[in-house]
Amino acid sequence: MLKHSELVQRRYILSGSPAPNNPFEYHPQITFLDSSILGKSFYKFRLQYGYQTGYMGYKWVMTKEKQDLLMEKIKPISIFIKKEECLDLPEQIHTKRIVSWLSPQKKFYDDMLYNYICMFKEGAVTAQNVVTQMMKLRQITSGFIYLPDGSSKYIGGKKLNELKAVLEEIGNHQVIIWAHFKEEIKQIAKELNCPFYSGDTPEKEKFNILNDFKEGKYKYLVAHPASIGHGITLTNCHYAIYYSMSHSYELLTQSQQRIHRIGQKEKCQYFYLLVEDSIDMEIYKAVENKERIEQRLLEMLR
Repeated sequence: MLKHSELVQRRYILSGSPAPNNPFEYHPQITFLDSSILGKSFYKFRLQYGYQTGYMGYKWVMTKEKQDLLMEKIKPISIFIKKEECLDLPEQIHTKRIVSWLSPQKKFYDDMLYNYICMFKEGAVTAQNVVTQMMKLRQITSGFIYLPDGSSKYIGGKKLNELKAVLEEIGNHQVIIWAHFKEEIKQIAKELNCPFYSGDTPEKEKFNILNDFKEGKYKYLVAHPASIGHGITLTNCHYAIYYSMSHSYELLTQSQQRIHRIGQKEKCQYFYLLVEDSIDMEIYKAVENKERIEQRLLEMLR
């Protein structure tokens, strides 16, 4: 797209979250619109606006001063309008539900964390190792682990009980439950006797599942945010529960927008199930921080 963009006379980008992960994501978009503003080379742009940090310098960070400079440069070709300024939608309510540990589950978690710390001290950590270890810690907070042969083992936990407690409080209303791992998705669907929607769901079934949920044939739907996190309207429902989360602010906001759209008449309520003193809490804080950064930068485009 960048290679051929200059052959097109008029170019526009429309995005609800133009840079959900970090400000460096603005470069290809602005280059698509006008390559003279930030330059064509992403690597030169990154060197000019960011610096390396973290283990082995694999992470690139942009200071607040550089962020401000970046937004000043792209402001002349940008327009920012908040959703609430052009749509009359009900309020959104966010609630954290803290889940306590189960003793065997906590031991698995502490052992995994100890091994991870040892790897770090020995210098055996790569970016891929970090992602893998964090994913394993997330799985443990959801109550299961994957064995070397690829099978899974349920180790117990209180998150499923907390889910049932929240559903009982919600009462007779439809709820969409967001989860990220196949095992937890299947476990929740089996426990609640409801359909689930993931990347493995056959195409023929996906349409029927969504239609049946919209028509009220199912009280609950379990889904992966990447599966129906974009372009789907589920205003028949105004409750969402996050059984697990990832670091993706984009996936989070897109999944929230499935119920907070034109046609929604009720206030939307989101519940986040977070195991105490665990990676769940850290991920929630990280996503909150990404949201603050993006919103601050977008406000500068006014």
